[in-house]
Amino acid sequence: MMRRRLPMLALLLALTATGPTFAYTIVLTDGSKIEAREKYKVEGNKALIYLVNGTLVTYELAKIDRQRTEAANTADHGTAILFEDGQARRGPPPPPPPRQDTLSELIKKRGADLRNPQQSRRVETPTAERIRPGVAPVLADLSPYGDLEMVGDLQQYFRSQGVEILGVFHSGSATQPLVIANANSEGTVFRALTVAANALMEMRARHGDSLQGLELRLEASGRSNAGHFTLNPDLAYELAEGKIEVARFFVKYVQF
Repeated sequence: MMRRRLPMLALLLALTATGPTFAYTIVLTDGSKIEAREKYKVEGNKALIYLVNGTLVTYELAKIDRQRTEAANTADHGTAILFEDGQARRGPPPPPPPRQDTLSELIKKRGADLRNPQQSRRVETPTAERIRPGVAPVLADLSPYGDLEMVGDLQQYFRSQGVEILGVFHSGSATQPLVIANANSEGTVFRALTVAANALMEMRARHGDSLQGLELRLEASGRSNAGHFTLNPDLAYELAEGKIEVARFFVKYVQF
């Protein structure tokens, strides 16, 4: 009996003697966290996650807050669990992030030199009149976007992220719907913009090249224009993956 237990004991000692290892923290869109052995793997619209105890679980990819997850695992391993000598303990908290300029500060620094629609990168179409960014369209005059499955997926995605949208409409391009969303503060503007970038990436993963871009019109109270954006896959990737701060993205690509 003792002989059979010795190899197992030796294996356990070898595992605990390899030094400290870190779990991978996965942050969900509702703010909850999952401790995994490693970064999740993507299969279609699913995320495959190996928990610390070795159990394999799957989550909807849309339920993972990828930006916060990456941030949680960068500086000092973020909020990941440190395993050392067989004991689990929290790693040191990450240093506070550097202060980001507010939207008003960024605009002031650049002298409000915002890009106009002609300067922004757009997915062009030779036909069909476009929605003019500076003019609030009459909702009754807008044509609903024709792909009902896409509309349903977009509405569900924005709603799941806490962003209220007025509808999904034709923008003048069959592969680029117009989403009109409410945004009554700087925070909700930035939130809606980030969600739109993630939505474009998620919808392209589901629907492929039938979606080439996304127009986003943000409206404050009284339907005043809070910003109009034309997102293509490259711009969406930059914003969704944190390659550019959302405030700087706003100033660089907003259309009024």
